[in-house]
Amino acid sequence: MSIAVDKVSGVGPKTVAYLAERGIHSVQQLLDAGAEFLLHAPGFHENRARAVLANAAILLAADSDSAKVEKIAVQEPVVNRDKKNDKRKKDKGSKQHKGRGKEEKIKKEKKKDKKKKKKKKKGKK
Repeated sequence: MSIAVDKVSGVGPKTVAYLAERGIHSVQQLLDAGAEFLLHAPGFHENRARAVLANAAILLAADSDSAKVEKIAVQEPVVNRDKKNDKRKKDKGSKQHKGRGKEEKIKKEKKKDKKKKKKKKKGKK
């Protein structure tokens, strides 16, 4: 029994159409084609190709155990990004700001206020 590629998690209608144009209709054909083949599909990168092939393998293995086939999801692998070349915007809230923190500024202002009060008291005497 052959399983259609649209049952594989991570393969949507556009990918199904792309695969069909190239003669890939079953999960087994997709696995035989490999990751290099999937890398040429629109929207695919190395990690997504590996994840889809892993999903296809799981689906094929699950088919041998049961007659009913549904989509089985596998989490896509986490990409380790190069921090130097990472162009994503950084969260400004997580960075420590240069200079003094709010608490230190408040303490400094309180000390100034106390000094001013002492000067005023001395001036009144």
